[in-house]
Amino acid sequence: IIFSLSLFFSGPSPLAIMFLTAALPWLAVLLGWQISKMPTLEPEARVLGPLPELIQNSRLAGAERLFEGQAVGPESFAEDAQGWIYTGLTDGRIIRFKEDAKSFEVFTRTGPELPSCGSLEMEPVCGRPLALHFDKAGNLIVCDAYKGLLSIDQKGNIQPLAVEAEKQPFMLLNGLAITPDGTIYFTETSRRWTRNQILYESFEARPTGRLMSYNPQTREVKVLARNMFFPNGLALSRDAQKLLIVSTTSAEVLQYDLRSGKLSTLASNLPGIPDNITPHPDKARKTFLVGLGTRRAKPFSLPHFLAPHPWAKVLLGKLVPYSLIVALVPKHSFVLELSEEGEILDTWQDPTGRTPWISEVHFTEKYAYLGSWCNPFVARVPAYVFAFEKAQPASKSA
Repeated sequence: IIFSLSLFFSGPSPLAIMFLTAALPWLAVLLGWQISKMPTLEPEARVLGPLPELIQNSRLAGAERLFEGQAVGPESFAEDAQGWIYTGLTDGRIIRFKEDAKSFEVFTRTGPELPSCGSLEMEPVCGRPLALHFDKAGNLIVCDAYKGLLSIDQKGNIQPLAVEAEKQPFMLLNGLAITPDGTIYFTETSRRWTRNQILYESFEARPTGRLMSYNPQTREVKVLARNMFFPNGLALSRDAQKLLIVSTTSAEVLQYDLRSGKLSTLASNLPGIPDNITPHPDKARKTFLVGLGTRRAKPFSLPHFLAPHPWAKVLLGKLVPYSLIVALVPKHSFVLELSEEGEILDTWQDPTGRTPWISEVHFTEKYAYLGSWCNPFVARVPAYVFAFEKAQPASKSA
């Protein structure tokens, strides 16, 4: 095949055409063999709303990088009473650091320490800690994509809280929120795919996710909502009566009423692919900050284009390597401010690609830390970059 192609591209001579014609059946066999090795994808056709417009800015373009090459995938952050900032990494480590420190320390790991930890293939063994929050007792509550819902004491000792619901092992835990009464709410992004197969979940875009709760007193896990599209980050409303839930593949933020059990849409057709959501640090403002990994706006968005075309999703998922698809996605990420009514108030963007794939923003007195599911560093900007009092409309639907 390679010989035939080289002859053809050096000049379409009769000999080259003959060899290429003979090679085509073998090429088809190899292609079919490659496709047969891949998991079966069953994407559904979805028609999304028209692409929104996005008013571009560069407020996050000058972000500082910490621990570059040493901390891969700092998805989410939590801070304890002593000022330690915690985050989970792709190799299963949970690290912590002080705001002015030039290095970090390993607090614990959710799996064994192996040389191959950090690769997609080893994630189920090594663990992948995602969302994390402290409870009232000072324990770090963690959603590990593979290991389940965990409680980690101040010495780094891990106690599994839940690994299944309705006698079904979890597939991909993701988001986390804790109410004042201690109840833990969390999302399961998919019932079909694990985190190291997240690309297939994104392509299929089928509603298999769940919202669940864990009662620390009874140790009971309840399934509160099912058939959700890629439920991801969670945040508690100011009055602690609702949960805000990011739906990544739908580009939406949902709300779940804890009193009525009703699930509804708060904001739709977002101008980016949303990941995590956190309450605004100024409680009087009553808004939320959403991390968006890449833009989804005019003039073009690959996820939006693929949504109604299952065949295109299958071809991409089967034939194009994961790393190449990630590399082709525009490196334009941002943070979006959302009101309690679902109105987009403002955005803080980095269109330069210096800090792509923003998942979350976490504030301290001096800095705003920018999480990411894959960046090999912790990013931060001075807190004053988020000039909230100057917020203006940042996007609109077409």
